[in-house]
Amino acid sequence: MRRALRTAAVAIAVHGALFVLGILIFGKTDSPALGDALFLLLTAPALALAVPFTPLLWALHLMEAPGWFAWPKPLGFALVYLSWIAALFAASFIFRRKT
Repeated sequence: MRRALRTAAVAIAVHGALFVLGILIFGKTDSPALGDALFLLLTAPALALAVPFTPLLWALHLMEAPGWFAWPKPLGFALVYLSWIAALFAASFIFRRKT
């Protein structure tokens, strides 16, 4: 269980790094296929990770676009990713082996 939680934390960290690189490199592309792929592979999972933190992000004014289709600001995404990584690593310490 500990290994699975740590693997999940590392996977989220890698996804966060790819998300940032994808936005920086391909964020302003004119290719609709590349834009759709960027959204499906990177942005949609990032938005799914942010859903549990939406009330906190609204309270901290870290959400863009008032309305039903709001998304976190870049600092909000950083907070979301760091929170998930910290929570998964903290949960992995619960399953320490007793030697």
